[in-house]
Amino acid sequence: FLSDTTLNNDVDRKLCKFGYESYVACPLLVRDQMIGGLVFARKNRQPFVPSEVDLMEDVSQSVFLYDIRKIPDEAKRLADICVACTEKVKAAVDLLHNMGNAEKIMKICGEIDRLETDADQVLRSAMAKLFRNEPDTRELIKLKEIYEHLETVTDKCEDVANIIEGIVIENS
Repeated sequence: FLSDTTLNNDVDRKLCKFGYESYVACPLLVRDQMIGGLVFARKNRQPFVPSEVDLMEDVSQSVFLYDIRKIPDEAKRLADICVACTEKVKAAVDLLHNMGNAEKIMKICGEIDRLETDADQVLRSAMAKLFRNEPDTRELIKLKEIYEHLETVTDKCEDVANIIEGIVIENS
């Protein structure tokens, strides 16, 4: 967890500056060289659950397996939307204990739906650009797969939001 007493590097200070209180990082390795890092950060002090850490490791391993050398802006944008979606899901789940929060929960679920629609648009644009501009067939296949995996995360978040909406409707 981040606190004023543990800000011992630039990453810690920057995350804290933007309101993040906890994070976990995993290096992105290609041929034994670190090309970057994958960071999950939270604006609260809750620990990361094993499934979240497993997901991060899976993404890191995919970068290694696919030998990705440069992360395209479209993949970064999709990843940002994934993070926003998962944060919204967590926020909605955290409010479920009290149906007095029904309006807030439904608003969050609407935001998740909007984010998933944004991800669909980014995916379509990324795919069009990829098929139009990428001359290397192997690179095209790898990036297409990564884009689709990232967009699937937002689909799953929307599925959860739909379930949450059902719970709210049933119990309001």
